[in-house]
Amino acid sequence: MPALINTALSSSTGRPEEIPYGVLAMMMIVNMCDDHHPIYRLKEYYEDKDIEGLFHQPISLEQINDDRLGGFLDLFHAAGSRNIFSKILAKAITPIKSS
Repeated sequence: MPALINTALSSSTGRPEEIPYGVLAMMMIVNMCDDHHPIYRLKEYYEDKDIEGLFHQPISLEQINDDRLGGFLDLFHAAGSRNIFSKILAKAITPIKSS
């Protein structure tokens, strides 16, 4: 899922994101499934979590803010959220080939 979101939202121009968009999506999903803090309190939610262990990405608490998450949601919508969700669903139901 993170790779699909990164591909759909990342720009080939400009500087890379501090936190990849796919990781931001996962951070929001983990929060919703566990304790569901609102976006403006996501930093508080992750204060006692091993962020790097969960997302395999070095992320400081200072990087987690509602501006970054809101910007991600705006970009996700502008990129065609239904199309992105469809691609994620198609990948999820595609059988895994065994070797």
